[in-house]
Amino acid sequence: MNEKLKPCPFCGGEADAMYTYSVADCKFYIVKCLQCGIETPFKHTEEEAIKTWNTRTLTEDQKRAEEVMQILRESDIALSKYDFKSVVELAERLRKLKESQEAKS
Repeated sequence: MNEKLKPCPFCGGEADAMYTYSVADCKFYIVKCLQCGIETPFKHTEEEAIKTWNTRTLTEDQKRAEEVMQILRESDIALSKYDFKSVVELAERLRKLKESQEAKS
């Protein structure tokens, strides 16, 4: 691994590059946060996965989810009950619900 992995942008946790599986003669790699579980899409090389991890940008849903995660961190709610993927999914569902309600109006 040539390039050093940046910390997770969502929880600050340590990340790890890992081989996931192969199909035919094609191998796939990801980088995954060891704390919150967020991960990159599958890449054909470890270097590609690391570059994707280190240069990613946040979607609007991910930005909203990070705001929610920050609120959870600052509250007395046990953060271990929540993982970032679940909060992103919740943000996406809330956005779709809001859009459908606005379309009905």
